[in-house]
Amino acid sequence: MPTIENYVEAVRNYYSSERPFGAVGVPELEFYQRLLDASTSGERSIVLGPPGSGKTTMLDHLTLSFALTGAAIPVFIPVRQYSTTLTVLIDRAIQRFTPTLDWDGMHLLAQQGPRLVFLIDAWDEAPPFFEQRITDELHALLDSHPESSVVITSRRELRTDVSAGWARYII
Repeated sequence: MPTIENYVEAVRNYYSSERPFGAVGVPELEFYQRLLDASTSGERSIVLGPPGSGKTTMLDHLTLSFALTGAAIPVFIPVRQYSTTLTVLIDRAIQRFTPTLDWDGMHLLAQQGPRLVFLIDAWDEAPPFFEQRITDELHALLDSHPESSVVITSRRELRTDVSAGWARYII
């Protein structure tokens, strides 16, 4: 039976391996630490920056930090792979590390352990005709997990109200 511990260990092993972002480093350590602290405390944030500015690398580092410290359960979600529903995308993100665990199982297990942190990469790469739908799905997800943190990255301001009232960071 899969557990949160199995999942977090698989995430930790993956992000601790010889990955290119380890050599690249974190964009602006002070910025990264502020975002890590904010995410640890339950803040919801959006990070905006031009292509190549380190947004995905920063999410990789946040994922590893949460997996190492146990402060939250990291779920890295690449929006560019969105095609049907957010739940299907989250299932794929989880099953990448623990093939026998899905969102329903993670949701149940997470109720007894650390909170979730959703690290959502490249929001701007969602097809425009899906953007409102994925926004609505994210709002529903966060309504069911009000204690969860979220960090969204995007190259530009969002066309939907997904991040209204959230902290904004610019790389």
